[in-house]
Amino acid sequence: DSVGDVIHYSITATNDGNTTLASVTVTDPNATGLTCTPANGSSLSPGASLSCTASHTITQADIDAGSYFNQACVDDGPGGAASKCADVTTPGSKNPHLAITKVATESGFNAVGQVIHYTIVATNDGNVTLSNVLVTDPNAAALTCLPSNPVASLAPGATINCTATHTITQADLNAGSYFNQACVDDGA
Repeated sequence: DSVGDVIHYSITATNDGNTTLASVTVTDPNATGLTCTPANGSSLSPGASLSCTASHTITQADIDAGSYFNQACVDDGPGGAASKCADVTTPGSKNPHLAITKVATESGFNAVGQVIHYTIVATNDGNVTLSNVLVTDPNAAALTCLPSNPVASLAPGATINCTATHTITQADLNAGSYFNQACVDDGA
């Protein structure tokens, strides 16, 4: 569920035929640190196996996809045995989540025409990249956001920083306060 997590693979390639294979090689192009015992390229008698290990370090793309597919293959080159492959899909834990804060610069008001200035920060505090993230503040004016609004792609930990204003009316003065709410959503 996190970038940098490591998936560890165990790979066993067995000569299940009836002749010795001269040069058996395991490949796993989407993993790193492939190590085999005996070494890749060794001969294998019938019933013998190569035992290998490899790993993959999770990227943001893997988390966004929700799983990681990996395939290892074994071949003896021109020796005549057919190449065989095995694969595994490791599921990830997606946690899409947004947070938002809103602060007014002014601590109060006492006249019609005064302006309340708002600072709004929306954060992707989940572990998945979110699309089309939109900040709304329908009871404020001049909502302006950076990097944009909506944001086409908001990575985990990234923020949208917005400002908005409200000009005090007689109704606000009569009420004694002004309530304002900003929201953030990715539409999902």
